[in-house]
Amino acid sequence: MALAFVAAIHLTGFAPATLAAFDDRPLHSTTWLLVLPGLVALTPLAAIHERRRRLRMRTVDRFADVLEGVADANESGKNLPAALSYVGSRTDGPIAAEIERVREDVEFGRTTEEALVAFANRLRIVSVTRATRMLLDGQRATDSVGPIARLIAADMHTRYDQELGRRESLQSYVAIVFIGVLVYVGVLLILDVFFLSQFVGLPLDELQIEQTVPLAADIPQKAYRTVFYHSSLLQAVGNGLVLGLLVEDDVRSGLKYAIPLVIVVVLVFGVTIA
Repeated sequence: MALAFVAAIHLTGFAPATLAAFDDRPLHSTTWLLVLPGLVALTPLAAIHERRRRLRMRTVDRFADVLEGVADANESGKNLPAALSYVGSRTDGPIAAEIERVREDVEFGRTTEEALVAFANRLRIVSVTRATRMLLDGQRATDSVGPIARLIAADMHTRYDQELGRRESLQSYVAIVFIGVLVYVGVLLILDVFFLSQFVGLPLDELQIEQTVPLAADIPQKAYRTVFYHSSLLQAVGNGLVLGLLVEDDVRSGLKYAIPLVIVVVLVFGVTIA
């Protein structure tokens, strides 16, 4: 889709993908041939990743509830397969279909251990895999897995709440990073509008400066604006990805921070300079 977008922009002549076009209108070409195609390609990926992340979080929370139900059923006299079947028929949310598959696997001849291992392999969620392994270890030791399942569920709830609390406590850092990028862009715009535009390109005799080293006045203002724009985009992308690592421990989660920052940079430069 991004390549089709670039091809359409190039063929219409709105932003030709040529070195001459980049040299003539660097901000315009960068925006239409690099930034916007990147947004077209990465925005769906960010949305899909965020949806999967939230689904994993809900699955972890619901699986802890399932374990509590298994504990209640086991303590009332049901063995682990029967307890899973009982809880699965009363479970909703993203975990319901997977618990039902565990029940079906057992009915079709798999052992409970095989069915639960397959369940954990399908989900590929670290906390669920760890909890499943602990539950199976408990089953090997005793048929009364109720207390074990309850302890595992309590541990999962605690970890889940701690993770939510950690993310909430880091929201202030998200605000700081966003403000930092905006301040960076603002400083560059002030330099461009109120400083560089006053003397870039002026003859040295008008500046009344003896040239002993290369001066800013010798460099076209367009070159400065290109550097400012590109550095602001790099700030937006880099800080967004770092936020993903900091808050979510996953660089892919940084896309949901980087994309809004890039859009803000494009709009600010587009309104102020373009």
